[in-house]
Amino acid sequence: MRREQQPGDVQGAMRERLDWQAARRDDAQVAQAIHAGADLDALHELSEAGLLDEFFHFLETLGVLRLVAELTLPGVERVLIPVVQFVLLYLLKVLFGIRSMNALPPLLFSQVPVMTLLGFNATHIAAGCTRRGEAQRRRKPRQGPLSPQCLAQNICKLPAAAMDEFFNGVVRLVVAGGFVRGALTVALDGSKLPTTARYAGRGCLAVEREVREKGTRRLIKVVDPWWSKPRRIWATRPRSPKSWSIAAIWMGRTCGNSTRAGSSS
Repeated sequence: MRREQQPGDVQGAMRERLDWQAARRDDAQVAQAIHAGADLDALHELSEAGLLDEFFHFLETLGVLRLVAELTLPGVERVLIPVVQFVLLYLLKVLFGIRSMNALPPLLFSQVPVMTLLGFNATHIAAGCTRRGEAQRRRKPRQGPLSPQCLAQNICKLPAAAMDEFFNGVVRLVVAGGFVRGALTVALDGSKLPTTARYAGRGCLAVEREVREKGTRRLIKVVDPWWSKPRRIWATRPRSPKSWSIAAIWMGRTCGNSTRAGSSS
């Protein structure tokens, strides 16, 4: 059973992903340097917000935040929270290494300095962006401006083509900024991705797995017929993604009322 994540895990994951070197506290050396008249270059807060401030400045300078601002949710007529905030919240979920959507309220949504960086104010964080559903709330207090379900239900409405273009656009900005030079040794990751029957880009690959039956807890076998294949190209040194696209998988199996032969990748 996995241990429940704590705020300290978030800081550790973020420092690792941003390749930050952890600071070492030495009050005596600092006091000695100030007494000797040494100039202070800068003061940095070692919280999540302090670490993110410079990272967001880097993203803005590079042009990544402009790409985020251009993302839209087709077919959604109105939203209470701008799309850019949905995207940045999910990016922080990945950056912080938060495994579960349900862990977002204590680990991200209720962190006032971090949420303020994303454009939320103290009222949003304390009382939420809407009172919808408040009458049904019985036990759990509100934590943050939105619920994990709200983020999940909206972020999944981003079209695959838009995510492809966004990801590859970020890679182009990184290359144009001079952070990737010369020839690269890359690896193609063709892992399978389960989808639903309603996903327009689904393929057909019957994969059998065992699950626990509700109520009885018996092991039963189920078949997942719908799959897609994310095609990711990774640079091996340093390990970082360089390209992304999604293709359907067809493996000559019957899915629903149709059968396709052959395969594509």
